[in-house]
Amino acid sequence: MPAALSKTVRAVTGGRAVRRRYRQTVVAEAPSIETPLGQLLLRLRCGDISTDEASRDTDVGRRRWIWSDVGGVRVELLVTPFPWPADGATGRLSGSVGAVWRWTALRDTEYVTIEATMPGHGSPNNGECLEALEFESSDWVLDVGGPDDDCLGREVEAGRLPASWKGLLRAGDWETEYGAVNLGPGTLAWKLPGLVAGEAAVHHVAVAWRPNDGDEEQAVAPWLAVDTTADALLRAAGE
Repeated sequence: MPAALSKTVRAVTGGRAVRRRYRQTVVAEAPSIETPLGQLLLRLRCGDISTDEASRDTDVGRRRWIWSDVGGVRVELLVTPFPWPADGATGRLSGSVGAVWRWTALRDTEYVTIEATMPGHGSPNNGECLEALEFESSDWVLDVGGPDDDCLGREVEAGRLPASWKGLLRAGDWETEYGAVNLGPGTLAWKLPGLVAGEAAVHHVAVAWRPNDGDEEQAVAPWLAVDTTADALLRAAGE
């Protein structure tokens, strides 16, 4: 975390050095995840306002960002490494990191767009309940993934996403206005419905990578790893 975003102050009191931590409101730059193929930039936009432009409150010493008002929503982003393999899966990774967005409506809001952007061009690498892009170099293979439209529709039907989204995101409906959207060859993005005042929503993105060593059996590991859930990522963060 850049020093400008969180500061530790040393104050001398009674001849003894005391470390103080404090919360600072800052003008935000896009949070990111470092990968061997460059930064994965993370952004949430509500209507015309994005987390890049809004002031945020940052808790010192944690991979957590909080914005008090982004276009009418309070936003929290948690970035956490997560373990792999999991649930009996196999494969070796060099890194696996997840990002969980949580937002609460301060008033009735416009739609929300969530973006995860890598440098370069990614290839679609979708699976069941998974929207994903794969990036490859001579040294690395990397996948970025999150829920697809079908998964989002199931979450709405199960009551795990806002009730006001019913009818707007439906399992098996690929013609809806909402869900995964194409914002460019390096960006995985979702357009999600607005919220009624007091409602809350959650969304996640995951990234994983490994050496591009010609092992075709192992090369699928990043793709398998990003097929995860917000709940699994929160558990990995101890929440």
